[in-house]
Amino acid sequence: MRVKVLLLSVLLSVSFTQRSYSDTELCLKVFESAREEVLSKVLRDKALFLREYKGQLGYARFVEELEKTDSMDYVFDLVSKSINKEEKGRLGWQGYKGKVSGYREERLRILNEKGEIREEYIGMEGYARFAEEYYAGYMEKAYINVSSVLEKSEKGRLGWQKYAGKVSGYREERLRILNEKGEIREEYIGMEGYARFAEEYYAGDMKKAYINVSSVLGGVHATRKLGLGWKQIQGSVSQFNALKEIFSIYSVKELKEMQSQIARDIFDGDKSKLYVNVSVLREELIGDRETFNKLNWQR
Repeated sequence: MRVKVLLLSVLLSVSFTQRSYSDTELCLKVFESAREEVLSKVLRDKALFLREYKGQLGYARFVEELEKTDSMDYVFDLVSKSINKEEKGRLGWQGYKGKVSGYREERLRILNEKGEIREEYIGMEGYARFAEEYYAGYMEKAYINVSSVLEKSEKGRLGWQKYAGKVSGYREERLRILNEKGEIREEYIGMEGYARFAEEYYAGDMKKAYINVSSVLGGVHATRKLGLGWKQIQGSVSQFNALKEIFSIYSVKELKEMQSQIARDIFDGDKSKLYVNVSVLREELIGDRETFNKLNWQR
Protein backbone atom coordinates (compact mmCIF):
# COMPACT_ATOMS: atom_id res chain seq x y z
CA MET A 1 0.00 0.00 0.00
CA ARG A 2 2.81 2.39 0.90
CA VAL A 3 4.48 1.74 -2.45
CA LYS A 4 1.19 2.60 -4.19
CA VAL A 5 0.87 5.83 -2.20
CA LEU A 6 4.45 6.76 -3.04
CA LEU A 7 3.86 5.99 -6.71
CA LEU A 8 0.76 8.22 -6.70
CA SER A 9 2.74 11.09 -5.13
CA VAL A 10 5.40 10.73 -7.81
CA LEU A 11 2.72 10.81 -10.51
CA LEU A 12 1.18 13.96 -9.04
CA SER A 13 4.60 15.56 -8.82
CA VAL A 14 5.19 14.77 -12.48
CA SER A 15 1.88 16.34 -13.55
CA PHE A 16 2.49 19.53 -11.57
CA THR A 17 5.97 20.05 -12.95
CA GLN A 18 4.86 19.28 -16.54
CA ARG A 19 7.56 16.58 -16.87
CA SER A 20 6.93 13.32 -18.58
CA TYR A 21 8.26 9.95 -17.39
CA SER A 22 7.69 6.45 -18.66
CA ASP A 23 6.18 3.82 -16.32
CA THR A 24 9.62 2.20 -16.10
CA GLU A 25 11.23 5.46 -14.99
CA LEU A 26 8.56 6.00 -12.34
CA CYS A 27 9.06 2.49 -10.97
CA LEU A 28 12.80 3.06 -10.84
CA LYS A 29 12.25 6.27 -8.86
CA VAL A 30 9.99 4.45 -6.41
CA PHE A 31 12.45 1.62 -5.85
CA GLU A 32 15.41 3.99 -5.59
CA SER A 33 13.58 5.97 -2.93
CA ALA A 34 12.80 2.79 -0.97
CA ARG A 35 16.39 1.61 -1.38
CA GLU A 36 17.76 4.86 0.04
CA GLU A 37 15.47 4.64 3.07
CA VAL A 38 16.48 1.05 3.85
CA LEU A 39 20.21 1.57 3.44
CA SER A 40 20.25 4.82 5.41
CA LYS A 41 18.64 3.06 8.37
CA VAL A 42 21.06 0.15 8.17
CA LEU A 43 24.28 2.07 7.63
CA ARG A 44 23.61 5.07 9.90
CA ASP A 45 24.53 2.99 12.94
CA LYS A 46 25.15 -0.63 11.95
CA ALA A 47 25.83 -1.85 15.48
CA LEU A 48 22.52 -0.40 16.68
CA PHE A 49 20.69 -1.87 13.69
CA LEU A 50 22.09 -5.36 14.36
CA ARG A 51 21.10 -5.14 17.98
CA GLU A 52 17.64 -3.60 17.58
CA TYR A 53 16.36 -5.73 14.72
CA LYS A 54 17.77 -9.15 15.54
CA GLY A 55 15.77 -12.25 14.61
CA GLN A 56 12.61 -12.75 12.56
CA LEU A 57 10.47 -10.52 14.75
CA GLY A 58 13.08 -7.78 14.45
CA TYR A 59 13.02 -8.31 10.67
CA ALA A 60 9.25 -7.80 10.52
CA ARG A 61 9.40 -4.76 12.83
CA PHE A 62 12.11 -3.15 10.70
CA VAL A 63 9.97 -3.48 7.55
CA GLU A 64 6.87 -2.19 9.37
CA GLU A 65 8.75 0.94 10.41
CA LEU A 66 9.71 1.76 6.82
CA GLU A 67 7.60 4.35 5.00
CA LYS A 68 8.42 3.55 1.40
CA THR A 69 8.16 -0.23 1.11
CA ASP A 70 6.50 -3.16 2.87
CA SER A 71 8.11 -5.87 0.74
CA MET A 72 10.04 -8.17 3.07
CA ASP A 73 11.97 -10.02 0.36
CA TYR A 74 13.07 -6.73 -1.23
CA VAL A 75 14.30 -5.46 2.14
CA PHE A 76 16.01 -8.77 2.89
CA ASP A 77 17.96 -8.63 -0.39
CA LEU A 78 19.05 -5.03 0.20
CA VAL A 79 20.17 -5.62 3.77
CA SER A 80 21.95 -8.88 2.90
CA LYS A 81 24.05 -7.06 0.29
CA SER A 82 25.01 -4.28 2.70
CA ILE A 83 26.37 -6.40 5.60
CA ASN A 84 29.05 -9.07 5.82
CA LYS A 85 28.75 -12.77 6.67
CA GLU A 86 29.48 -12.33 10.37
CA GLU A 87 26.89 -9.55 10.64
CA LYS A 88 24.29 -11.70 8.85
CA GLY A 89 24.86 -14.40 11.45
CA ARG A 90 24.33 -11.91 14.27
CA LEU A 91 21.21 -10.50 12.65
CA GLY A 92 19.69 -13.97 12.11
CA TRP A 93 17.18 -13.09 9.42
CA GLN A 94 15.60 -15.66 7.12
CA GLY A 95 14.06 -14.16 3.98
CA TYR A 96 10.27 -14.08 3.71
CA LYS A 97 8.76 -13.79 0.22
CA GLY A 98 5.89 -11.38 0.59
CA LYS A 99 4.64 -8.33 2.44
CA VAL A 100 4.84 -7.80 6.16
CA SER A 101 1.05 -8.16 6.41
CA GLY A 102 1.35 -11.68 5.01
CA TYR A 103 4.12 -12.42 7.50
CA ARG A 104 1.90 -11.37 10.41
CA GLU A 105 -1.01 -13.40 9.04
CA GLU A 106 1.19 -16.51 8.79
CA ARG A 107 2.21 -16.17 12.43
CA LEU A 108 -1.42 -15.85 13.52
CA ARG A 109 -2.20 -19.08 11.67
CA ILE A 110 0.52 -21.15 13.33
CA LEU A 111 0.66 -19.52 16.82
CA ASN A 112 -2.05 -19.20 19.45
CA GLU A 113 -2.81 -16.12 21.57
CA LYS A 114 0.02 -17.08 23.96
CA GLY A 115 2.54 -17.08 21.12
CA GLU A 116 2.87 -20.89 21.22
CA ILE A 117 2.62 -23.35 18.32
CA ARG A 118 -1.02 -24.41 17.99
CA GLU A 119 -1.37 -28.00 19.22
CA GLU A 120 -3.22 -29.15 16.11
CA TYR A 121 -0.23 -28.27 13.92
CA ILE A 122 2.55 -29.93 15.92
CA GLY A 123 4.33 -32.88 14.31
CA MET A 124 4.09 -34.37 10.84
CA GLU A 125 0.33 -34.94 10.95
CA GLY A 126 -0.11 -31.34 12.08
CA TYR A 127 2.12 -30.30 9.20
CA ALA A 128 -0.13 -32.14 6.72
CA ARG A 129 -3.24 -30.58 8.29
CA PHE A 130 -1.78 -27.08 8.05
CA ALA A 131 -0.80 -27.59 4.39
CA GLU A 132 -4.32 -28.80 3.57
CA GLU A 133 -5.98 -25.88 5.33
CA TYR A 134 -3.83 -23.05 3.98
CA TYR A 135 -1.75 -24.27 1.01
CA ALA A 136 -4.07 -26.52 -0.99
CA GLY A 137 -2.00 -29.47 0.21
CA TYR A 138 1.40 -28.18 -0.98
CA MET A 139 3.60 -29.22 1.93
CA GLU A 140 6.94 -27.84 0.77
CA LYS A 141 5.51 -24.34 0.29
CA ALA A 142 3.86 -24.48 3.71
CA TYR A 143 7.16 -25.54 5.29
CA ILE A 144 9.18 -22.78 3.63
CA ASN A 145 6.72 -20.01 4.54
CA VAL A 146 6.13 -21.10 8.12
CA SER A 147 9.86 -21.63 8.72
CA SER A 148 10.55 -18.10 7.54
CA VAL A 149 8.16 -16.47 10.04
CA LEU A 150 9.25 -18.36 13.16
CA GLU A 151 12.14 -17.83 15.54
CA LYS A 152 14.55 -20.75 16.10
CA SER A 153 13.02 -21.59 19.48
CA GLU A 154 9.55 -21.77 17.92
CA LYS A 155 10.68 -24.06 15.11
CA GLY A 156 12.00 -26.60 17.61
CA ARG A 157 8.49 -27.06 19.01
CA LEU A 158 6.96 -27.37 15.54
CA GLY A 159 8.57 -30.75 14.75
CA TRP A 160 8.17 -30.61 10.97
CA GLN A 161 10.43 -32.36 8.45
CA LYS A 162 10.21 -30.77 4.99
CA TYR A 163 8.32 -32.91 2.48
CA ALA A 164 8.67 -32.04 -1.23
CA GLY A 165 5.19 -32.87 -2.43
CA LYS A 166 1.48 -32.69 -1.68
CA VAL A 167 -0.40 -34.12 1.29
CA SER A 168 -1.83 -36.87 -0.94
CA GLY A 169 1.72 -38.07 -1.70
CA TYR A 170 2.67 -37.84 1.97
CA ARG A 171 -0.31 -40.01 2.97
CA GLU A 172 0.47 -42.53 0.24
CA GLU A 173 4.12 -42.76 1.33
CA ARG A 174 3.11 -43.53 4.91
CA LEU A 175 0.75 -46.27 3.76
CA ARG A 176 3.59 -47.82 1.73
CA ILE A 177 6.11 -47.97 4.58
CA LEU A 178 3.85 -48.46 7.64
CA ASN A 179 1.39 -51.22 8.45
CA GLU A 180 -2.04 -50.75 10.06
CA LYS A 181 -0.38 -50.62 13.52
CA GLY A 182 1.86 -47.74 12.48
CA GLU A 183 4.96 -49.98 12.42
CA ILE A 184 7.54 -50.36 9.64
CA ARG A 185 6.45 -53.15 7.31
CA GLU A 186 8.76 -56.11 7.93
CA GLU A 187 9.69 -56.53 4.27
CA TYR A 188 11.21 -53.03 4.23
CA ILE A 189 13.31 -53.18 7.41
CA GLY A 190 17.09 -53.00 7.01
CA MET A 191 19.28 -52.43 3.95
CA GLU A 192 17.76 -55.26 1.90
CA GLY A 193 14.30 -53.92 2.67
CA TYR A 194 15.55 -50.46 1.67
CA ALA A 195 16.66 -51.80 -1.73
CA ARG A 196 13.33 -53.61 -2.16
CA PHE A 197 11.34 -50.46 -1.36
CA ALA A 198 13.43 -48.35 -3.76
CA GLU A 199 12.90 -50.87 -6.57
CA GLU A 200 9.17 -51.10 -5.99
CA TYR A 201 8.39 -47.39 -5.68
CA TYR A 202 11.36 -45.34 -6.93
CA ALA A 203 12.66 -47.18 -9.99
CA GLY A 204 15.72 -48.15 -7.94
CA ASP A 205 16.65 -44.61 -6.82
CA MET A 206 17.79 -45.28 -3.24
CA LYS A 207 18.70 -41.69 -2.41
CA LYS A 208 15.25 -40.35 -3.31
CA ALA A 209 13.53 -43.20 -1.48
CA TYR A 210 15.53 -42.46 1.68
CA ILE A 211 14.84 -38.70 1.60
CA ASN A 212 11.08 -39.09 1.12
CA VAL A 213 10.57 -41.88 3.64
CA SER A 214 12.74 -40.16 6.23
CA SER A 215 10.71 -37.00 5.72
CA VAL A 216 7.25 -38.58 6.10
CA LEU A 217 8.35 -40.48 9.21
CA GLY A 218 9.62 -37.31 10.87
CA GLY A 219 13.39 -37.37 10.34
CA VAL A 220 16.41 -39.43 11.35
CA HIS A 221 15.50 -39.80 15.03
CA ALA A 222 11.99 -40.98 14.19
CA THR A 223 13.25 -43.57 11.69
CA ARG A 224 15.66 -44.95 14.32
CA LYS A 225 12.90 -45.13 16.88
CA LEU A 226 10.68 -47.03 14.44
CA GLY A 227 13.53 -49.42 13.61
CA LEU A 228 13.75 -48.66 9.88
CA GLY A 229 17.45 -49.56 9.75
CA TRP A 230 18.30 -47.67 6.55
CA LYS A 231 21.59 -45.90 5.75
CA GLN A 232 21.36 -43.39 2.94
CA ILE A 233 22.85 -44.61 -0.34
CA GLN A 234 23.95 -42.06 -2.94
CA GLY A 235 22.91 -44.08 -5.94
CA SER A 236 20.75 -46.90 -7.29
CA VAL A 237 19.88 -50.44 -6.22
CA SER A 238 22.06 -51.83 -9.03
CA GLN A 239 25.05 -49.83 -7.74
CA PHE A 240 24.35 -50.98 -4.19
CA ASN A 241 24.27 -54.62 -5.33
CA ALA A 242 27.42 -54.19 -7.43
CA LEU A 243 29.31 -52.90 -4.39
CA LYS A 244 28.19 -55.86 -2.27
CA GLU A 245 29.28 -58.29 -4.97
CA ILE A 246 32.74 -56.76 -5.40
CA PHE A 247 33.42 -56.68 -1.65
CA SER A 248 32.35 -60.32 -1.35
CA ILE A 249 34.82 -61.40 -4.04
CA TYR A 250 38.01 -59.46 -3.37
CA SER A 251 40.21 -59.18 -0.29
CA VAL A 252 41.14 -55.90 1.40
CA LYS A 253 44.63 -56.20 -0.07
CA GLU A 254 43.19 -56.48 -3.59
CA LEU A 255 40.58 -53.78 -3.06
CA LYS A 256 43.28 -51.37 -1.90
CA GLU A 257 44.50 -51.00 -5.49
CA MET A 258 41.06 -51.04 -7.11
CA GLN A 259 39.48 -47.73 -6.11
CA SER A 260 39.77 -46.08 -9.53
CA GLN A 261 38.58 -49.18 -11.35
CA ILE A 262 35.55 -49.66 -9.08
CA ALA A 263 34.68 -45.98 -9.35
CA ARG A 264 34.76 -46.24 -13.15
CA ASP A 265 32.75 -49.46 -13.26
CA ILE A 266 30.01 -48.42 -10.81
CA PHE A 267 29.96 -44.62 -10.43
CA ASP A 268 31.15 -43.27 -13.78
CA GLY A 269 34.57 -42.56 -12.30
CA ASP A 270 33.28 -40.58 -9.29
CA LYS A 271 35.68 -41.59 -6.50
CA SER A 272 33.98 -39.32 -3.99
CA LYS A 273 30.63 -41.06 -4.49
CA LEU A 274 32.30 -44.45 -4.16
CA TYR A 275 34.07 -43.42 -0.95
CA VAL A 276 30.90 -42.01 0.63
CA ASN A 277 28.85 -45.12 -0.15
CA VAL A 278 31.51 -47.54 1.08
CA SER A 279 31.87 -45.46 4.26
CA VAL A 280 28.11 -45.67 4.83
CA LEU A 281 28.11 -49.42 4.18
CA ARG A 282 31.34 -50.10 6.04
CA GLU A 283 29.87 -52.60 8.50
CA GLU A 284 27.98 -54.53 5.81
CA LEU A 285 30.86 -54.57 3.31
CA ILE A 286 34.08 -54.72 5.23
CA GLY A 287 33.58 -54.77 9.00
CA ASP A 288 35.21 -52.48 11.55
CA ARG A 289 36.76 -49.06 10.92
CA GLU A 290 40.30 -50.38 11.32
CA THR A 291 39.78 -52.77 8.39
CA PHE A 292 38.18 -49.99 6.36
CA ASN A 293 41.19 -47.72 7.01
CA LYS A 294 43.47 -50.40 5.59
CA LEU A 295 41.97 -49.70 2.17
CA ASN A 296 43.77 -46.35 2.29
CA TRP A 297 41.29 -44.98 -0.26
CA GLN A 298 41.29 -41.26 -1.01
CA ARG A 299 38.03 -39.36 -0.94
